[in-house]
Amino acid sequence: MDIDTFIEIMESDVCFNRISRKSCNVYDGISLLRKYIPDVGVEGASHDIIYSVDVDAIVNAGITVEDTEILRELCWSVENGEYLRCDV
Repeated sequence: MDIDTFIEIMESDVCFNRISRKSCNVYDGISLLRKYIPDVGVEGASHDIIYSVDVDAIVNAGITVEDTEILRELCWSVENGEYLRCDV
């Protein structure tokens, strides 16, 4: 997958309905990202937002379309086309 496809999925309003809403979006998102980049975590935070890995890093690590859709379903998004964020 390329960066444009990743961003397109992450910016979509489509609901993929693959996950239970009983889980923690932040924890599950970080866990998914760690499948590709084992030492990734929370890279920064501001009021009600956490930031994580750069978009190019996760795409270059080989994230799949399916996992990208799951990440989106977990309410993660792309900030400024550069890095991942999750509102908490």
